[in-house]
Amino acid sequence: MTRPGQLTEEYLLGRKKKYIRPIRLYLSLSMLYFFSFSFFDKAALLDIRHVIKFDFTERLLPAINAKQQLGGALSEELFYRGVNQQLNNKIALLLFLVIFAYVVVFKVVFFAKKLYYVEHLIFCLHLMSFSFLRDMLFLPLFLVNKPAGFGIALLTTVIYLFLSMKRVYAARVSKMIFATMGLYAAFGVIFWVCATFAIYQVLFR
Repeated sequence: MTRPGQLTEEYLLGRKKKYIRPIRLYLSLSMLYFFSFSFFDKAALLDIRHVIKFDFTERLLPAINAKQQLGGALSEELFYRGVNQQLNNKIALLLFLVIFAYVVVFKVVFFAKKLYYVEHLIFCLHLMSFSFLRDMLFLPLFLVNKPAGFGIALLTTVIYLFLSMKRVYAARVSKMIFATMGLYAAFGVIFWVCATFAIYQVLFR
């Protein structure tokens, strides 16, 4: 948490016996994250009620209404909680799968470093593990003020990404700034592709 990139650096230098394996660390924190947030619908990673506000296709609301009618006597609150849990469970699975695609972006950006795919994968797994742990620590803030929670999450992720890449990849500061912006934007695109697919799976199938 306080030394961005050190865990990846230690692992790549072969000092790995005293550390949890990256894939195990990621899966453990991912499960804890989605389990913790499943109890608090207000703090859900993706809330379909907020997504509707930005639906310019006007297809979501009719689909939600149709699904709600099939739900029978469920209250509105329970219905939306169930939909959000389904969405976030699917996103949890999809994020694990697409992280392997996200590594390809790192491979392209830092092609000159001649690192193996698995070395970039270790970095990405550690980065995502930090994000899950950070969000669990900030859970009270998400419950009190969700926009502020996401704002701080965005800021800390950008800072952590920059500092950890600076340590692991040791590139020029100017390149690191552009790389940070590009990689974060790439992850944003990947996340919304996952979210769109999850919404389709839950509401339109």
